[in-house]
Amino acid sequence: MAGQRTPAGDATARGYAPAQRSTTEGAGARSEGGRPRQRAEGRRPVKAQARPFSGTAVLLAVGTPVAGGLVDELLGLGIGGWGLLFCSVVGFAGAAWVCSRAGWWWVLPAPPPIVLAVTAGAEYLAHSDKYQDGKAAAAGAAKWAIHGFPVMLYAMGAALLVIMVRVVRDRRSRRG
Repeated sequence: MAGQRTPAGDATARGYAPAQRSTTEGAGARSEGGRPRQRAEGRRPVKAQARPFSGTAVLLAVGTPVAGGLVDELLGLGIGGWGLLFCSVVGFAGAAWVCSRAGWWWVLPAPPPIVLAVTAGAEYLAHSDKYQDGKAAAAGAAKWAIHGFPVMLYAMGAALLVIMVRVVRDRRSRRG
């Protein structure tokens, strides 16, 4: 009968390994290759595992702040200018919108290290001659963190706002 377990001797007598009993039990027939056929009826469809984040979310979270930092340096706006601010807010809000619930764990804490890396990298690449000395590099690192801090906060706030909107929207859609 379907769904009942048979003794191990019965399953091994038919040539099935004990681990295969539950999936091939009751199939009875074999395919041309000699492998047991699995029944289609009564089997639950396998649920596709959700990916926590996609390449789109990573591109939004990393690519847009990099583009904003480069625009700031090319236009001469300096560290933490409007380009970096706008692109970081849009990028992290977009990443929070496209990733799944499981991916929110990396979207919320990501703005500080990414914004700091972008501000430091863009400033160092644009003005590397100023930061050859160790003291100047340390002073520059402090300046990069201070000027990037508001950008980090706004980007985290935008991502948090999008996550809250999605949670409220999901709850309302479940109610009907």
